Amino acid sequence: AGQEIALAPGSLALELRVTAIDEAMPAWIGWHPWFRRPETGDITIRVGSSGVLETSPDLVPTGRVVHLDRETDLRAGPRLGGRHLDHVFVESSSPSEIEWPDLALTMQFELPCRTLVVHTPQAGVCVEPQTGWPDAIRLEHEGVVLTGLRRLLPGETLSAKTIWRWTQPPDPPAQE
Repeated sequence: AGQEIALAPGSLALELRVTAIDEAMPAWIGWHPWFRRPETGDITIRVGSSGVLETSPDLVPTGRVVHLDRETDLRAGPRLGGRHLDHVFVESSSPSEIEWPDLALTMQFELPCRTLVVHTPQAGVCVEPQTGWPDAIRLEHEGVVLTGLRRLLPGETLSAKTIWRWTQPPDPPAQE
């Protein structure tokens, strides 16, 4: 496994790769960033996905994709407010966006990343681009398809890339 990190003014490029050496192996990869919530104001999150994985009461994915509801629909970039999310967004389109009162972050990701996990603990926010669903090995063993799990043959590599760009929104016009 390896990761390349390239930091430039206003951007961060991350590339992950995992290679099967002597034996075939299952694989999926991704990032798990955690961002601090602002002390004042709110965050908006935009995720281009029309479905999330259903989970059991103990948050284990069932393998069934369900439609978004008022809590999970992030397509228009709503304010986070009191939403408590710990959801796997499937067939996600790039980019995703997070906006704080003083900073905007665009997370661009390329195929094979099509899954985003969004978790909103009280003090932070996680928006996690991944190539497969959590618990994909168990789900595929149970007959669920399209989890993003890859079976790498010896010598094969799975790689993924994401680029994060941040900007500060312009100051609002002064009131006279």
